[in-house]
This record gives sequence, structure tokens and C-alpha cells, in this order.
Amino acid sequence: MSKLKLVLLAASAMLAMAFTVSCSGDDGSDGKDGVDGTPGTNGINGVSCSLKENTNGTATLTCGDKTFTIKNGENGDPGAPGAAGAPGADGEGCTLEDNGDGTAVLTCGGVSINITIANDVSSSSSGEEDISSSSSEEVSSSSSSDNSCTLWQNAKGTVKIVCGVDEVVIYCGGNTFNPATDVCRNDAVLTYTTLTDSRDGIKYKAIEIDGAVWMAENLNYVGTLGSEIGACYGDDDDNCDAYGRLYNWTEASAACPTGWHLPEKTEWEALATFVGNDAEKLKAKSAGGTDDVGFAALLGGFISASPQNIGAIGRFWNIDEDIYDNSDAYYLQISTSISQNTSVKTNKFSVRCVKD
Repeated sequence: MSKLKLVLLAASAMLAMAFTVSCSGDDGSDGKDGVDGTPGTNGINGVSCSLKENTNGTATLTCGDKTFTIKNGENGDPGAPGAAGAPGADGEGCTLEDNGDGTAVLTCGGVSINITIANDVSSSSSGEEDISSSSSEEVSSSSSSDNSCTLWQNAKGTVKIVCGVDEVVIYCGGNTFNPATDVCRNDAVLTYTTLTDSRDGIKYKAIEIDGAVWMAENLNYVGTLGSEIGACYGDDDDNCDAYGRLYNWTEASAACPTGWHLPEKTEWEALATFVGNDAEKLKAKSAGGTDDVGFAALLGGFISASPQNIGAIGRFWNIDEDIYDNSDAYYLQISTSISQNTSVKTNKFSVRCVKD
């Protein structure tokens, strides 16, 4: 190795040693803290929500443009039956008092009827004695003490009141008579027939009066889905069940079932004449009348500006319009009397139909 190279290597070694010594000094002091950063911007406001209760028992929750339907949970299991109520008071009994002259007085709940025992007492197929009654009045009975009576019907439709060992068979003009299904008129038994409305299956009683067959109940036809007609008094379905629906004249004119029609003015007049214009003879017993002909008029009130006079007045449309003002039509009113008047066609009255 040349002398020059040895000199350079020696110098390099000495320089390295000097650099190593110079890099092994004390640590420097900490630097100063940095400046705080700029604050961030506020977040975006949230979306508000609203809750609306629906008529079908659900609720609608709306949050911004999102809508949710909230449904009620399913009904829980039925609760345990309540305790039995206290026994009711004893009903009024019936008594049968023999007058000793071929007649007797039957008294049930404060109502008495005179019974005439037939001169020719016959025996029924069951061996029971028949006693013919001169009265066609219907009597309800109940049990009380040892003097109780029972009202029942046998397989032949005979209605019989049994008081102890005495038996009374109810007759109408010498014929057996069932008040639940028959009408006793002038000593003749008339039986209700049944009208079934093919549109909705509702069944109505019908009765023949003076040659015409009338519905013996008020019409309760609601129409078809989306085309409902009529209204319930006071918007109460119970009133429709009890008294039928109330219709304006336009609805009433087309409401009767096939084979039946809204009565003409003359048909109402004939009915009123048949009962001697006596409203009590047309009114149902539940309406305080005597219902002599089985028409059983129900006083369902009417709707004009508001519902009026349920239980006191029955108004029934007829097909005839007022010849002087075709915005009016005739109706029959039954209350304490019978009358025919005209009314604007928009008022709502009851409907009885007559068979074609």
C-alpha cells in the first residue's frame, strides 16, 4: 500500500472518531406547544315528527317525508267471569177464579180476562180438556208461590195456560190461536208470512189486511257497498235494528224488494179506512197500541233538519208526488191519530212496502 493511502486512511479514522465524540452531547430542551386548531361547524338540525290518531284504532307517525302506521296490539285474553248478581224479585203469578156459572176470571200480573167455558167440552188427542175463550187478548204469565200458572204451546200450535190443575186453551173464534205467530181479527186467525229480501237476506213479517199484503215491520235495507241509502235515527245502529232505516223520498221510491212496492196514497187511505181511522189499531203493542190488524206500526220518528219524535210519531212515505209541487211527496203519519200530508222529498221517513 502506498504511503499516500496510509495517510488518507489514518486521517479518515481520526475524523470518524471526532464526529462520534461530537454527537454524544446532552438532550436539547422541549419545544413550545402548538397553537389551538379552528372550531368545527355546527351539525344539521334533525327532522321533527307528528303523531295523528286514526278512526280505525291505528295512528300515523310522520317524520319528514317518512310515514309509519302504528297498530294496536292484539286483545288480551278475556277476564274471569264476574260474580253472579243477586236473584231478582218473584214475578206476579196468575190465578183462575171459577164464577160457578160456566165462566171464570183469569188474572195474570194485574191483567184479567173473562173465560167462557164451552157448553160442549171436547177432548184433544192428548186427553186434555179444552176450554174455549171469548177473549183474544194475549196474556203473559210468570211463576209465583203455589198459585202459579204456566203458558206453553203444544205440537199442534195450541197455546195453553195451566194454573195448578186447571187448564185454559186460548182460542180465537173457536180456533186455536198462537199469539207469537198469529193475529186474531174479528174471530178469525191470520198467520204472519215471511218476506225474505234477496238483496241482503233480512226477513220481515208480512200480513194480509183487507186484501192487500203489507210488511209488518219497517224496511231496514242499507243499499249496496259504495251506494248506501237511508240513515239510522241519531246515527245509532240500535235504532235501525228496532225501527228500520229512514229514507228520503228518492231512496224510498226504489227501496222495496222485488215483487213489492212503495204504497200509493189510495192504498194508505184504504188501510186507514179499514181500521176506522183509529191509530191505536195500527200501532204495535210495543208502541202502546192494540195492533188489531197485525200491522204493528213502529213510530221511528223522522229526520228533517235534525232527528225528531222517535217513539211518538211514525211517518211513512208513499209513491205519490204533490201535483202542485213535484219537490214534495205524500206521507202517512201515525201518532195519536192518522193523517196524510206532504213533505219535501229530502226529509227522511220510514218505509213499509206492499206486495205487488
